[in-house]
Amino acid sequence: MKMTPIMAVNNSHYDDYDECKVLGGHHFQTFDGNHYSYPIRGSYTLFQDCLSEMPQYYVYFNASYECIDPATQSNCKISLTVTSGGRDYIFTPGANHALVSGQEVKIPFSQGILTTLRMGNYIFINGLDDVRIVYDNEKNIYVYAPITAKRKLCGLCGYYDGSRDNDYVDYSKKVIPKLSDFVKTWLDPNPKDVTIYPSVAPHPCFALKTSNNTIYKSVLAQCQFLKQSLLGKSCQSLVDPQHYIEACQDDLCQCLKDNHDLEKCQSLVCNAASQYSYACSRKGLAVNWRDGSD
Repeated sequence: MKMTPIMAVNNSHYDDYDECKVLGGHHFQTFDGNHYSYPIRGSYTLFQDCLSEMPQYYVYFNASYECIDPATQSNCKISLTVTSGGRDYIFTPGANHALVSGQEVKIPFSQGILTTLRMGNYIFINGLDDVRIVYDNEKNIYVYAPITAKRKLCGLCGYYDGSRDNDYVDYSKKVIPKLSDFVKTWLDPNPKDVTIYPSVAPHPCFALKTSNNTIYKSVLAQCQFLKQSLLGKSCQSLVDPQHYIEACQDDLCQCLKDNHDLEKCQSLVCNAASQYSYACSRKGLAVNWRDGSD
C-alpha cells in the first residue's frame, strides 16, 4: 500500500465532544470509550434521547446481510435513519439524497430540525441537541456528543455519562450484564427483516489458529500494517491503533476461517486502514495511504 504525504487538518471543532462509532456494521465504540464487537443484521438503535419521557429523537442503523457473513463483510453496507419531530430521515449507502418522510431530498438540505452537508463521501448531519453525526455513505457512522448531552443519550452507543462501568443499559438505565442481551435490547421495535445471530461461538482467530496456524500468522502480520506503516508511525501518538488492529484481525480471521484465501480478504485490511486514517484526521493529521488500486 503506497503512502503519500501527510497533511495537517483542523478538527478543533470536535475537541470538546466524545465519540461513538460503528465500523463495518459490527465494531462499536461507546461515547464513554468501551469497545465491543457483535455480528448483527437488521435495524438497531444507535442512540436516542433517554432523558425525556417522550424521546425527542431516535437514530437507527440498519446492517445488511453481508455484515454478518464472514465471506462478504468487505461488502457490508449500513443505512442510517433519524426519527424526530414526526419525520423520518433515511440515508442509504451510495445515495446523493435522503428520504424525508418518503420524499427524495437532495443533499445538502435543511428540513425540519436537520441540516445536512456533504464533503466528499461523508455526510454531516446536525440538529439533534448539538449531537453531530458523520456517515461515510457506506459502512461507518461516527457520532459526536457534547458534554451537555451527558446522562441524556443511550443505545448501542452506551449510556453517556462519563463512566465505562454502566454503558450497557436498557432504556430504563438498567445494566444488562450479557452483551448479546444488551444488543437485543436495542433492536428496532418495527423491523422489516431482522435475525439475531449467536455471539457464543469461539473467537474466529482462535478457530483459525487451531485449524491453520500459518494463515493465522499471516493475519497478524497483515494487520500490523496499521502500526508499522507511515500511517501508524505518524499517528499512533495521537490515536492508539490497537483497537483498529484487533478489529482488523477479527474481520480477517472471520473471512479466512473457511476459504483460506488471503487475497480475497485483503480489502478488509484496507477497511481498517481507512477507519484508522479517519480517526487520525480528527486529531489533525491526514495521511493519504491509498495508491488507487485498493
